[in-house]
Amino acid sequence: MATASLSTFDAVLKTAWGPAIKEQLNNKNTFLERIQKETDSYDFTGKNFTFPVHVSRNEGVGSRLSNGALPTAGSQGFAPAVFPRKYSYGTIKLDRAVIVASQSNEKAFARALATEMKGLLADLRNNQDRQLFNDGLGTLATCVNATGTTTVVVDSTRNLRVGQAIDICVAATGAESYGKLNTTVASITNSTTFVTGDALTTYASLDSTFAVYAYGNHAADNSLGYEPYGLSAIIAATDTITGGFGALAVASYPVWKSTLTDMGGATTDPLTLLAMDKILDDIDQAGNGTPSAIITTHGCRRAYGELMNSMRQIVNMTKLDGGKKTLTHNDLPFITDKYCQAGTMWFPDESDFVHLLLQDWEWAEDDGAILKWVSGYDQVTAYMCKYDNMACYSRNAHGKLSGITEA
Repeated sequence: MATASLSTFDAVLKTAWGPAIKEQLNNKNTFLERIQKETDSYDFTGKNFTFPVHVSRNEGVGSRLSNGALPTAGSQGFAPAVFPRKYSYGTIKLDRAVIVASQSNEKAFARALATEMKGLLADLRNNQDRQLFNDGLGTLATCVNATGTTTVVVDSTRNLRVGQAIDICVAATGAESYGKLNTTVASITNSTTFVTGDALTTYASLDSTFAVYAYGNHAADNSLGYEPYGLSAIIAATDTITGGFGALAVASYPVWKSTLTDMGGATTDPLTLLAMDKILDDIDQAGNGTPSAIITTHGCRRAYGELMNSMRQIVNMTKLDGGKKTLTHNDLPFITDKYCQAGTMWFPDESDFVHLLLQDWEWAEDDGAILKWVSGYDQVTAYMCKYDNMACYSRNAHGKLSGITEA
């Protein structure tokens, strides 16, 4: 973890520059902001969050002759869905000299401590937005191969950024093997290739059994994961988590799965209205929920707009909170997010989601102080923590359309 020092803050400790730091990073977290408004929170005070799921009907029904035997008595079937708590953190560390040297606006663009604290919260929210699209396992990218000692080909660089601390390891175990632990993203070549800051152990042997994780974020049992659950865990038809999502295996409880349609198979196919209408119909037939939005990429939204234009259709629009207009399909607004998987449209019933929250982002100050002295150094440190997870009540209320050719 890098420590903020006088040298790292040298760029802002100059009075000849303008009065403010100009933000260059994309801090828009569209889906996170929406989910916080549309989803109920539950006070998650116990070890696990458990609720009963109705999984089968009473089969003791039927028609008989007037003097025939009655149907064999049955009963409703229920099973407990169990969700664990997940723990997320963010830390800062500064030289005291930085704080002293930047205590007034006349000496610096921003006070060092305020800048670091505000920036950390923005970074945590950005990371949380990414997590909302993943499955809780913490995978940033799945490796394809390596074309050189530091050149790695992955399925997508969407979740990577230059300077990011990462581990490249065996997805099943977390072992370094032919990858590299505690390295960095030195540069991003294109949407599927990046360069590492350190040479891989044996680059020619890297394959799809390896994956990229944030440094230290690979769980000892990667089938459980450290991160809160996101759409890829909630809206799924298979068990990506040991024991199943909510500890309910799809094989044992076939109603506990979402509707998934892949348009392209190994490739992608152009978007069609039929495919969109069909998945909405399939969701309606499978469960009790009603999708409330279409969560997708900018490219998929453009593909829909182009489809409407090619058909000379009048495009429906709606206003989101804050007055911004967006496209709609069957009255469902298109919500675009930078972390959504390519070629994918999610159809969630957001009212079915539940945010299991013990503590939202807070600075740890159990001893009455946010800043803690780093023993033996003229430095201070602080950290934020959040204890929560995401779940849903009816997994079959949601759907996913993938394999879409983006425009």
